Amino acid sequence: MTGAVVLSFYQFPPPWAAHSGLKPKHTMNMSQVYAVGYQQRHQEWDKNPMLDCVALMESTFGEPTPSLLEMLRRNPVAVLYHFWWNISLIPSGIQLLLFNASAGAVNPDYFPVQLRSLRALLLSILVAGILVHGLLLLCRDRRFWW
Repeated sequence: MTGAVVLSFYQFPPPWAAHSGLKPKHTMNMSQVYAVGYQQRHQEWDKNPMLDCVALMESTFGEPTPSLLEMLRRNPVAVLYHFWWNISLIPSGIQLLLFNASAGAVNPDYFPVQLRSLRALLLSILVAGILVHGLLLLCRDRRFWW
């Protein structure tokens, strides 16, 4: 905790405390985020991930709005697969951040974006080439740089 909070006359509960009021926000967010990832992996699930996530969570984890720890306890395989899925979206997410488009076929965002972009692919290859060239120069003159 920061010094200002510790020295304050008005002591508030820490944000992670169960009675802090943040648990409902956390559990609903976990439900929505999981539902978006589930829909990305299973296109046949055509529900709205923001509004219809409760039924999915209940069928997957046995509770309508579990916390992340509860999700891990109840179905660790589903959570770890969800984490792995998000890690696999990192390249497309970086392309989206840099070029406002992705060369991949799966949307790494919550909102519609341009997918299968030749521009994003070519620019990604160019950036990768620049990074590789820079690393080669760094390794060649490493005594100078270190």
